[in-house]
Amino acid sequence: MKLVVFFLSAAAAVLQAQNAQITGRVADPSGAVVPSAEVSVTNVDTGDRRSTSTNEQGYYTVLFLIPGNYQVQVQRQGFRAASRTGVRLQVDQVARLDFTLEVGGVTEAVDVVGAAPLVESETSSLGQVVNNKSIVEMPLNGRNAWHLVQLTAATVFVGGIGDAREIPVASMAGGRAFSQMLWVDGGSVQKSAIDRSMAELAPMVDAVEEFKVITNNYAAEYGRSTGGVFTAVTKSGTNQFHGTLFEFLRNNAFDARNFFAVEQAPLRYNQFGGTLGGPVRKDKTHFFAALEGTKVSQGLTGIFTLPTPEQKRGVFTGLVDASRRPLPLYNPFSTRPSPANPSLRIRDPFPNNVIPAALHDPVAVRALSYYPDPNVQGNVAGANNYNINIASKRTQYHGTARVDHIFTDRDRVFVRYMNQYNFTPQSNAFPEPAASGLGPGPTRNISNMAQTVMGSYIRTLSPTLFNDAKFAWVRQGRSIFHASVGGNWPEKLGLRGVDPVAFPVFRPQGYAALGSANTFREQRGSPYQFMDSLNWTRGNHNVKTGFEYRWNDSADEFDTAPSGDLTFAQQGTGLQGVTLSGNGLASMLLGFTTNASIRDAPVLRTRLHYFGWYMQDDWKVTPRFTLNLGVRYDVEPSPYSPDNSFNTLDGNAIHPVARVPGVVRFAGVEGTPTNLFDTDFNNVTPRFGFAWRPLGDDRTVVRGGYGIFIGNTNDIGYGSNARLGYSLDLLLVSPDQNQTSVFLLKNGFPAYEKPGPASRNASFGLNSNISYYERERPTPYSQQFNLGVQREAGGVLFEGQYIGNLGRKLTATNASVNQVHPSLVGGAGTIQSRRPFSQFSDVTLVAPNWGASSYHAFAFRAEKRYQNGLQFLFNYTFSKFIDNVDHIASGDFGGTPGAGYQDFYNRRLDKALSPNDVKHLAHFNAIYDLPAGPGRRFLQRGALSQILGGWQLSALGTINSGPPFGVVTQQNTCECFSSGGQRANILRDPALPAAERTVQRWFDINAFAQPERFRFGTAARSVGRAPGLFNVDLGVMKNFRIAEGKRLQFRGEMFNAFNHANFGIPGTAFGGPNFGAINAAGDARIMQMGLKFYF
Repeated sequence: MKLVVFFLSAAAAVLQAQNAQITGRVADPSGAVVPSAEVSVTNVDTGDRRSTSTNEQGYYTVLFLIPGNYQVQVQRQGFRAASRTGVRLQVDQVARLDFTLEVGGVTEAVDVVGAAPLVESETSSLGQVVNNKSIVEMPLNGRNAWHLVQLTAATVFVGGIGDAREIPVASMAGGRAFSQMLWVDGGSVQKSAIDRSMAELAPMVDAVEEFKVITNNYAAEYGRSTGGVFTAVTKSGTNQFHGTLFEFLRNNAFDARNFFAVEQAPLRYNQFGGTLGGPVRKDKTHFFAALEGTKVSQGLTGIFTLPTPEQKRGVFTGLVDASRRPLPLYNPFSTRPSPANPSLRIRDPFPNNVIPAALHDPVAVRALSYYPDPNVQGNVAGANNYNINIASKRTQYHGTARVDHIFTDRDRVFVRYMNQYNFTPQSNAFPEPAASGLGPGPTRNISNMAQTVMGSYIRTLSPTLFNDAKFAWVRQGRSIFHASVGGNWPEKLGLRGVDPVAFPVFRPQGYAALGSANTFREQRGSPYQFMDSLNWTRGNHNVKTGFEYRWNDSADEFDTAPSGDLTFAQQGTGLQGVTLSGNGLASMLLGFTTNASIRDAPVLRTRLHYFGWYMQDDWKVTPRFTLNLGVRYDVEPSPYSPDNSFNTLDGNAIHPVARVPGVVRFAGVEGTPTNLFDTDFNNVTPRFGFAWRPLGDDRTVVRGGYGIFIGNTNDIGYGSNARLGYSLDLLLVSPDQNQTSVFLLKNGFPAYEKPGPASRNASFGLNSNISYYERERPTPYSQQFNLGVQREAGGVLFEGQYIGNLGRKLTATNASVNQVHPSLVGGAGTIQSRRPFSQFSDVTLVAPNWGASSYHAFAFRAEKRYQNGLQFLFNYTFSKFIDNVDHIASGDFGGTPGAGYQDFYNRRLDKALSPNDVKHLAHFNAIYDLPAGPGRRFLQRGALSQILGGWQLSALGTINSGPPFGVVTQQNTCECFSSGGQRANILRDPALPAAERTVQRWFDINAFAQPERFRFGTAARSVGRAPGLFNVDLGVMKNFRIAEGKRLQFRGEMFNAFNHANFGIPGTAFGGPNFGAINAAGDARIMQMGLKFYF
């Protein structure tokens, strides 16, 4: 009954998310328990002292200990007092320290110096702690603490995205990218609703005390994650004043040239700042503050395919594909039925592939003039003929401030503030910024300001009962605009029928695009998080219960293509049924638009609520065996807009005009619900784990566990989807696989009705693109399980683990429910008439929850914590990762077009190796202090000790096999309009012997063929593997002692020290000019110099 009362009276989450705890058993020399022994735990840096007593079973537990250095003392009348010093606690650690008290007087003390045990004998979750020494002394490219996730076993680190790469993108132990939770000091730093569930800011390296990644079977206090947990703890002040000043510099004079760059890319990189921490009142109040600035000007290598001067004049003579097969061009204005087969259409070829000037579209001619001419020789198909170092700049400022205060022995509080400001101006690949929207750098001006406040109040209600109340707030503001905004470019180009907001986007298939989508965006969001938790120690039980509530109000104005987004398909100038024909640029030159859209969304306000309850019991069944039992219940009500600006689709109602099923419904109109979809209330998730010490010591432990973990229902973000009748979302699609144009450029966009109240009725949407969410939308979840052994030997922790993760109801890519059924393909009538909702040009189901995945792995780890000048970590993972659909949010390691679905009616064929499948994965890092100089083993005195002393070496590396990729066709000839991407037919294994693989021909491009008309391809989603990764970063540091407590550190660091070319994914579009070739590589060797003053 007491447990029930505690559960109902508690409120909210993440009790120990950032803190550590010490637990153990006190016995006498005979092994009998010693109850009522006084246990004191003291933080030697801050003077914070916690006391408790052993219970009738001899157990004690001390909670809410920030990572740091501790002394533990145990005493009881009739026994000698025992003390253990040098205990270093890590983030989220449960350290077991058992004591044996010898008979004697209390004043007779037994002192032991020793660190906390290496094995994890009280928990069953899997993860990796990154200590402060690794954080500040590893050669960390970009100095972003989140990126240290790459040290964790079973974790595929894709990289960082965002303005400053502050957002970690990783697949952790079978989880998907963007499915993790990110915590700092026990509070979330993620946004929600308006975009993917990503971090808004990253804690600066010099402000982080420790960092932990939890990959599998985490405790019940962690919710809303199927893919792991990141948790970081910021530094707090101590009883002594300490600080740093630092400056880091990079210059391209010391760097290597990128493998594909024609010349060295310029680089100027300056990162500077400092920290200061200390006491306001010793043993009571401490502060810590940090400030960092970064200024970067960098050239990024961009490789593109541009039209030649001859092609701009209409001369395509000699046009071939990557296999040197000719590509004839046909005049689309001569299209007519074939006399021999009326279902086929024929066209007249252009003699010598030359398009007469009389047929050149004037709008296209003006647009093509903004393409620069090629500057390098392309491949046999003319691809990759433009190589440029794109100037990319960034300015960033980052601040952190924290105050910890102890009111009484029972009351403690801390408050922390962080902010991050980024400004990233547009990087221009073309001479005219308005026409530029390409490249590895930012393609728009981006300004981002994020800040967060976190507070915690810990109340000791009794020696065995604790309460922790927390509050977290994140505020984000982000502005994006393209350089063409306000330039009246449609009028300059002569394109009619669109608003003169920006440069229209021109996309000739097979060539670089002109202009930029996502022209303008303004985002604002303020997630709030309220948490409270209760912890009760009773006998051999440690019970936690808590509640969490989140609320978010966001606003998003998103104009992706207000002046038009135009596609020109190869088939526009091809011959129906002949795949080796046509050219996207030729189609554009004729003005033959095969796909066009306008998207102009007014401000969308979205509100979200989330509730989570949990209970966890860590039960010491015997001194050797601990059970971790938990249960969690999550409810995330569907998002809604206070303006009722969402829509849905009623597939059964009869359209009043078309007289066929399918009617668009609008939120709040005629009884339509105001939320986006129905709330799923079925999210009760159990957790189970055990830790067993079979030998009864602190050197060997067997651990295992199983749990169900609920995901985040809005990890995809909501953006401006399903806002028909409120936002302009015009989509014009060729009705016959790009044989017919939706309009000619010179004629402009056809007339269209702008959305408004008058349009929101049952007749809405004729010949328009419809998007909607399913009303029944189950919450994504995963089943996670593990079994393994840890063994400490010679100060090194060895671990072997089996890891499993089964994902279900996962968020998938958008899908068309208006696909022609395969049984109706090739039938009588037009393709449009055979579609399920023939009154609509397309019907898009947004992010359906039909994804499934399975992950199985064996992971090995060897770790030595810092001792005698050395620490190291090595882990290796052998795994297999299978899923049936790509994630809607890009971020997968492979991330190729073949990763999506093909046939809406037969999704079983989509099961294949995941884009995140990396069969072999190894991470390693090490820090070594050379054993010479003051305080070291050799040369402790004399002149040589000053020269040879104080040197330190560090290394950080990853080696892994390459990710899978798939192959899709440039021309979709299944005529199932509109299915997913059509895969090619596979004729044989496309893998080439290692000796034959080159960047020009990574796989056998002749192992594929175009599927027959009316057929889907036979290739699986994954048919080959891209190159693997080999990256080693090295650091050399020299410390100069200036005075007591003061030193100067000089740092030299090399990223990709061996200058290994880490190649990207090969071209995967069958028949495309870049098919089978690789045209991108990771950074070449970069050198960084740093100077850091410690005081």
